[in-house]
Amino acid sequence: MDDSAAALSESAVHAARWDESTPPSTAAAVAVAEAKGVDPTEMKQLYRFVDPDALDALFVDRSAASVAFGLSGYEVLVTSAGDVFVFDEHTERVR
Repeated sequence: MDDSAAALSESAVHAARWDESTPPSTAAAVAVAEAKGVDPTEMKQLYRFVDPDALDALFVDRSAASVAFGLSGYEVLVTSAGDVFVFDEHTERVR
């Protein structure tokens, strides 16, 4: 984890990783559920907020990229380095 990812992790309410076996869309949905302390099946569907296939496609080639979106009262940041950070949407985060 580089310095910027470490700083983001410190200000996040939850951090997770995605990889070839767990796509970004799944990792993001599970990370928000864990931040909320609920089972992922109890969450509003991710597709109501962002297209899961498009999210996964953004990171197929692992080129430097990141995307942020709101989900169930949280801001979710997904990076091409495999990080998923979940922030309280009302809390200032390190950028």
